[in-house]
Amino acid sequence: MRSVDMRAACTDCGQRDGLDAAVSDEVWAFISGRTDGGGFLCLWCMDKRASLLGLDHIPVRLYFAGQALFSAPVDEFIDLDWSEPHE
Repeated sequence: MRSVDMRAACTDCGQRDGLDAAVSDEVWAFISGRTDGGGFLCLWCMDKRASLLGLDHIPVRLYFAGQALFSAPVDEFIDLDWSEPHE
């Protein structure tokens, strides 16, 4: 499990929210203007840029890794035994 890198701030607005999102490399290159895969935009700024560029219905994967909570695939979430603590 990875922890939130609070050094990463959105290039457009400077927000550091701890929520990570991933889009395809092609979409990222289009909305970020970068072909090296680098950079960081918060979800709100990614959505704003995509909309301004005329994109619509772009799939995104959301990730969160905090102190006690983390993103898990739905099938993992359903199968967990919540009667015991988890690492």
